[in-house]
Amino acid sequence: MENLQLEPIRKEVDEVLYNFQEIKPVNTEEEYTQCGDTIKVLKFKVKKLEEKRKELTAPILVAKKNIDDNFKAITEPLEEVISKTESEMKVFWRADQERKNAEQKRLEAAAIEKAKAEGKEEVQVEIVNEKKSATGEISKTIYQENWKFEVINENEVPVIYCSPDKKKIDEAIKNGLREIKGLRIFDDGKITSR
Repeated sequence: MENLQLEPIRKEVDEVLYNFQEIKPVNTEEEYTQCGDTIKVLKFKVKKLEEKRKELTAPILVAKKNIDDNFKAITEPLEEVISKTESEMKVFWRADQERKNAEQKRLEAAAIEKAKAEGKEEVQVEIVNEKKSATGEISKTIYQENWKFEVINENEVPVIYCSPDKKKIDEAIKNGLREIKGLRIFDDGKITSR
């Protein structure tokens, strides 16, 4: 069915493309304006094709949205339980890590004290269990560190960690600035035919 609807469109586009098999260099103002006219005609064809595509896909998109909405309503409560459970697991994990770190420091201090008392220079310290996974009856749960940050005082952030502000740079260029140290400002013009 779809191919039958698209075949006349394909033929029309093929006819247009046949007339533009070779793109010639633009050497005169007349050729420049002819190219502008050509672009306008081709953009009109592209617009009409896009309208036809949207017409053909609209019912499919509506059906997909309805299916997505129905499944979302069913899965949201499950996702909420997962999220809350993972949050509780993270709280436990962090508390357990703090406990292990404190135990490790206690063992290190005791080992250093013992070595001093015995006149030894080398110290051997037992390592507190650093496992990052737990195996249940049907799952193996792994904790993966995922360090993030939030800026609490941007004035104290070292310059090495700062990036150029694209919005401010674009605004400065729009206002006529053509030289900024550390940047190459160039014209990447765009042709518009209406």
